[in-house]
Amino acid sequence: MAGAAAPEPPWSASVGNKRSASDDELMSVDALELSDALGLACIQGGASKRSRMEEQVFGKMSALSLSLDISNDGTGRGKLCGSGPASGTRGNKKRGDGTVHVKLDLGAMNLVGGVGAHVPGRGRVNTQVPREHLARGIWKTIHGSVDSVEPWSLEIRRATPETVHGLETAVGPSGPSLDFTDFQALAGRMKHLVSLSLRSGKGVGDEGAKALARALHDAVPCLKTLNLSGNNLGPEAAAAIAGALMKVQDEPLSMPQLASGCALEELDLSGNHIGSDGACSLAGALVEVGCPRLKKLDLTHNVIGPRGAAAVAEIFLGQALRGEGDGNHSAHRRHCYQRGYALEELNLRHNGIGDSGANAIASAITEAARLRAKTSGPLMSGQSSFVSPAGLLDDARYEPHCLRALRLGFNGISAVGAHSLSEALNAAVRAARLSLGDDAARDAPCVRELDLACNSIGPDGAKALAKALDGLEELDLGNNGIGDGGIKWLAKALKENTTLRKLIVSGNNVTAEGTFWVAESLSTNQDVRHLDLGSNEIGDAGAKDIAEDLRDNTGLHSLILRRNGIGDEGALELCNALDPIAGDMHQKTNAYLTELSLRGNLISDKAAIEVKRRVGLRMDVELQQRY
Repeated sequence: MAGAAAPEPPWSASVGNKRSASDDELMSVDALELSDALGLACIQGGASKRSRMEEQVFGKMSALSLSLDISNDGTGRGKLCGSGPASGTRGNKKRGDGTVHVKLDLGAMNLVGGVGAHVPGRGRVNTQVPREHLARGIWKTIHGSVDSVEPWSLEIRRATPETVHGLETAVGPSGPSLDFTDFQALAGRMKHLVSLSLRSGKGVGDEGAKALARALHDAVPCLKTLNLSGNNLGPEAAAAIAGALMKVQDEPLSMPQLASGCALEELDLSGNHIGSDGACSLAGALVEVGCPRLKKLDLTHNVIGPRGAAAVAEIFLGQALRGEGDGNHSAHRRHCYQRGYALEELNLRHNGIGDSGANAIASAITEAARLRAKTSGPLMSGQSSFVSPAGLLDDARYEPHCLRALRLGFNGISAVGAHSLSEALNAAVRAARLSLGDDAARDAPCVRELDLACNSIGPDGAKALAKALDGLEELDLGNNGIGDGGIKWLAKALKENTTLRKLIVSGNNVTAEGTFWVAESLSTNQDVRHLDLGSNEIGDAGAKDIAEDLRDNTGLHSLILRRNGIGDEGALELCNALDPIAGDMHQKTNAYLTELSLRGNLISDKAAIEVKRRVGLRMDVELQQRY
């Protein structure tokens, strides 16, 4: 009701310095304790000194960032939690980009019934909080923390479906029984929300996600980051979120930030179970509305399958097609394609997409590269010749449309999918060269990180990917059964490669035979910084081969040889490669390797002590196996 005083929520808290004359003695003790906690010098004796001390204490407290903790601690009351110094003036931390960060800890509130909590000495106490009180408390926190026109982010902790309904009541279209002026003020603040993170212990579920989607009605147009990971969201939740994103179409196109679609840059729904239906709903909304600024999409652990992967591929392809079409698009919208807005990080680990899903992703990358090559002529209107690459990479309008990080581990991908991905990576590099020239293309943002861990690409898949190392900086092929045949192809490719910095081939049944080829590549390749050969079968023979060629390597910083059946002989040879044998100071050694892990091998205590004495922490020989 307008003008009616709202009941004070049972969990509200306040900070003040009111006291009566009888509190003088207690105040001295309290202030001393508080000054100790805040790291202030203790000033004792006399009222004036106590006053000076109180000024220090409250001055220090004014610099703290406070967050509202609406948690069920059995007392029915909440508390204010400090979170460090803040530059803002309203008790919430202001980030370097000018964004005010607001935290809401909703706790585990019981809003719909139940017998309450057990409090020692008082028995079972009903701690239910009326949703109206919760909503008004949330409204007060947001209203008092954020100006009407400044960007702000909201982090919600320990939410449940019931408390999310309280959030909906507070900020949704209906409002928490606020007068019209108050609701208008809150709606104005929601339109400047740029980031929302909802962390939950048990998850808000589909019903909570629906309430959240309704609460975000006014926030969607400018929302840049949305993190709903680990919230037990299913297909219905994904459909609700998709519906909220579709509301961008209802906003007036006069808003510059909506001229080319929604403002979303990061979307994290990992650790849920939206399935293929949820992925299709979400992708359909993002493609229809347009998401040219979406740079990071994380759908790890969502069981989206091949159909869901194909839908996600449409998001990526939709970005490449943005600006293509009839002549009715505005100049601003047509230039969105030239600016190269594109997905930079795609995480689909643990989704069972298989070869079909990998093929769909590869096809989207290839088609995006084709579109880039198609427009690689004049880069500016009225220009009749190709612009010199000098300084071109500093202009985001001309970046090639391509992923930077593609994570497809734990997806049942075989050599078939690996072949498709290899061809797609090569197509992206060719497009970059055609657009920017050979020299500039070396620094162009093509795919830099490829994660295919724990699939089944085998030797043939490794051979295919060995042809696509150009441009890659990180490659994870752990646990793929590539064997000696696959590692041989990769090692040969490394001899001529200058871009790869990190290679993981652990758990691939590599023996001393395959290690020979890896060792040989180390004598010529000086660009790889991290090499993981852990959990293979290289033995002492393989360790000796690596030690011999390691002496000529100046680039490798980290070498992982855990669980490889290496004994004393191999360990001491590796030690000799890092430290000259006593009396032979002319022997060539490696002075650049800072980490060589030999954990879980067969090294005796005597040899381990010798290694530690000679090279110290450069070699890790702890936790050896004993038979």
